[in-house]
Amino acid sequence: MTREPVLAVDFGTSTSAAALVADGRVRLIKEPSGDSWAWPSTVSWDGTRLLVGTPAEHRRAVHPASFRSEFKRDLGERAPLLLGDASYRAEELVAALLAAVRGEAERLHGQAVTRAVLTYPASYGPGDPRRRLLVGAGEAAGLTVVDLLAEPVAAALAPIAGPALQPGDLVLVHDFGGGTFDAALVRMPPPDASAEAVEVLGHTALDDCGGHDIDVLVAEELVRLGGDRLTAWLRPGGAPKESDGATDRLRREVELADLAHRFKHRLSVEAEVDDYLRSAGLPTALGRDRLAEIAAPLVARTVTRCRELLERCGQAPDRLAAVLLVGGSTRMPAVRDALAEAFPGLLRHVEDPELAVAQGAAAWAGLATRRFSAAERPTATGVPFGWRLPGDSGRLLRWYVAPGGEFAGDAVLGLVRLADGGLWELRADGRPGTVARLHVAEGAPVSSGDWLLTTGRPGGRGSTRSGSRGGANVRPRWEEAAPLRARVRALPEPLPVGRVVPVPGEVPRLLTLHGEELVCWDVLPDDTVRRWARPAVGWLLAASADGASAVVVPKAGGRLDVLEVETGAEVVPVPVQGSVLGAALSADHTRLAYLDQQRWLRTVLLTDGSVQTESLLSRFTVHGLPVFSPDLEYTAFVTNQSVVLCDASGRYVETPAQLTSSDQRVLRPLPRSAGFVSGSTDVTAVDVWSLGGYAARLRDPALAKAAHLAIDADERLLAAADLAGCVSVWALPPTDGEHPGQLLESARPTHRTKLPSAPLCLAFGADGTTLHAATDRELHSWDLEKE
Repeated sequence: MTREPVLAVDFGTSTSAAALVADGRVRLIKEPSGDSWAWPSTVSWDGTRLLVGTPAEHRRAVHPASFRSEFKRDLGERAPLLLGDASYRAEELVAALLAAVRGEAERLHGQAVTRAVLTYPASYGPGDPRRRLLVGAGEAAGLTVVDLLAEPVAAALAPIAGPALQPGDLVLVHDFGGGTFDAALVRMPPPDASAEAVEVLGHTALDDCGGHDIDVLVAEELVRLGGDRLTAWLRPGGAPKESDGATDRLRREVELADLAHRFKHRLSVEAEVDDYLRSAGLPTALGRDRLAEIAAPLVARTVTRCRELLERCGQAPDRLAAVLLVGGSTRMPAVRDALAEAFPGLLRHVEDPELAVAQGAAAWAGLATRRFSAAERPTATGVPFGWRLPGDSGRLLRWYVAPGGEFAGDAVLGLVRLADGGLWELRADGRPGTVARLHVAEGAPVSSGDWLLTTGRPGGRGSTRSGSRGGANVRPRWEEAAPLRARVRALPEPLPVGRVVPVPGEVPRLLTLHGEELVCWDVLPDDTVRRWARPAVGWLLAASADGASAVVVPKAGGRLDVLEVETGAEVVPVPVQGSVLGAALSADHTRLAYLDQQRWLRTVLLTDGSVQTESLLSRFTVHGLPVFSPDLEYTAFVTNQSVVLCDASGRYVETPAQLTSSDQRVLRPLPRSAGFVSGSTDVTAVDVWSLGGYAARLRDPALAKAAHLAIDADERLLAAADLAGCVSVWALPPTDGEHPGQLLESARPTHRTKLPSAPLCLAFGADGTTLHAATDRELHSWDLEKE
């Protein structure tokens, strides 16, 4: 089979890079507008079309509300992203960027490019829906065959300064990029192996630690140095509500952010930097030593993660052959100095930190794949072909043969996308033949052992040969908790877009989105019945704790709609400006709280729509979705892996120092207390705490980083699910009341089960005796009292 041209793309948080592998050579793709190998990962809506990269950057200062960067962090989030008067999901913005890169690659190559390798952070583990979203974005950009490769593996294959790494070398990849940090411990392949034989012994990641986060800290330092004069310039006249005032304030924040970014880059090569905030009329200065102090906590987190990774893999630092520095943030002397102190004599540099992942992905794409299965024949005279698939299932993407066509003994006959998002080739069994019939159409699901193709000649019994898959994770054994037995229902057709929201009540209900239609379903013992539908809904934000109301974003934008779940009728519309990050209703259904993209925190009376309280949280970097206490008096969100808690006036409230979050998307309020549940930095645990002094850490060694959390209405039970489908349920440990703030620990869950695929949601029923979880096709329900 002739090798197709392959586009290797490192889609990054701040910038992206790409290389085309064709005709036996690798060609980096330069952005035509910016004349750089780095493509800004930015977009801007000009009223008629979506601009990408440098053209988007040019519109940023004049039209800041129509501009968006770092949307990689929004993959998998519920809320749409507003660009002026248009709204997009994050994956649509990714598709626009990939389409622009593909278009330039085709212009240089002179013919179509439809196959690609996209890199992804190590934090996108098996079953993570963000892998599926990346593949879908590539397909939407016209890339019909999209493969995935972990960023640390690609980095290990990049051109390296100095002597080459040797076969069998143990290498720690430290990838400190614009928006995320990834680390992986890899073993280099033997000389006669393909790039895919790189063995990943383990990996770790921080989704909220990158060059952008250092920019934010530098901006905060510049504001401190500028004093009252700079603060007044940032927010003239207090808190303007008019759209012109909000846009002006946003322009000033953009100017400050750009200045902070320039300071960081210049201080990588200069000891002191003086610059001028022009529209403020303020000179300012910063030194490299102060930048190192500011960045030290973030850099220390990356070093700690690397040490934890080595310990988890059972490897001492003296076993390492190299620590490979990748990512633009590694140009900072503070980063290099910290790593040189932690791993003396081991630092190695790639030739270009920003391009390393794209170059490594191109090397990986340019070598013959070993991810394949050879065909099996059932008998000595049988002619059907079947294949063994990793994970035992997938979807047939493409046939490379047609009925009547001949094939060579080592020919690739078909291509399958596996359940984990990777690609797998279907090869012949070593003997040439002719295709008699194809039994499965492209796009159809396939499983191990299915007979997919029939040849036109009999042959001898073929042996099964499977290619290697570097980096496969082996999960440990653990002591089993009591299993859960579920009632399983198929989700109603057509399948929903985005998450499924179970709503508690005497009759359990589901809220689902289908295109732009919100549908409510009654979940009956033997069936799921459509109750009502509401058109022109853009997104579902939240349902009230008692299941009586829901908050949605209409497709037209400009407001939030509060709906009655029983009938679907609109209770009241609440006008808003811009995109809303999160919202919640008070327990008595009289007030609505929300935090918007400009970080305005507001509480609104539903009786007349008047604003009861408002505060500006611009001093915080909000990662993920904010959540609210039942009385709306407190708002919590994740920033730099810490849970930040503010009261309704915007005042910071101190939280327990030992409780942090492993994922910016995993945070839930307690249903009765002023407290919250979050994923722990111990990825096998979940943390619970309240302002009343309750603090608990619940562990399950089977849990591989919580992705969904639920707590029952009486705060007795807590459930967590990871993206591999593990569901754990704990009974919250009681406190003795005499030692507030003492961290209570529970080492084992009371129940555990395994879902067939990644869950979309997790929720308790109204009385706390049932637990619901939805996958992409099924609703699973458990009666906990009967277990």
